[in-house]
Amino acid sequence: CSSDLGHHSRIRATGRHGSVLPMSWLKARESLLGLVTAPKGWHVFEDGQAPPSATPPWVIASVQDAGRIHSEAGTVQTRGLKLKLTVVSASEASVNALCASLRDKLDYAHPSGLTPLIPDTDSGSYPSDLIDSSTGMAYAMRVLSHTTTYQQ
Repeated sequence: CSSDLGHHSRIRATGRHGSVLPMSWLKARESLLGLVTAPKGWHVFEDGQAPPSATPPWVIASVQDAGRIHSEAGTVQTRGLKLKLTVVSASEASVNALCASLRDKLDYAHPSGLTPLIPDTDSGSYPSDLIDSSTGMAYAMRVLSHTTTYQQ
C-alpha cells in the first residue's frame, strides 16, 4: 500500500496580517503529512507503522502531540505537534540521501496554519532490527523529527 501524499490540499488558515487562525488537530496533521514525499519505489505510511506484508524501502510518518499551552482560565491556547519520520531501506546510502532531501524540505518549512517546523532529533543511520530475508543483512534506519505549534 503505497501512498502519494502530493494530493493533499494546502490548508488556508492565516488571518489578515499573517496571524494564525484556529485549526483542528486533524487539519494540522493533514498539513504536516502533506509535506512528506518520497521517491518512486518508496512507500509512505501515515499511521505510524507499516503493514505486516510491506517491505522496505519506506518512510513511516507519525504525527504526535507535543504539549499544550494553557491560558490563565485553563483553556488550551496553543498545541504542539511532532512530525516523526522513520526511514528504512536496504542501503545506508539511500536512507541518508532521502533524509538529506527530507531535511532540506522540512527544516524551517512553514506550512499554512502552523508555525515553522523546527528540527528536533536526527538519530543518524544505524542497522535496524528488520532483516532483509534475501540477504540476511539488517535494513538501515534513520529517524527524523520536527516540532511545530498551532492555535486551537
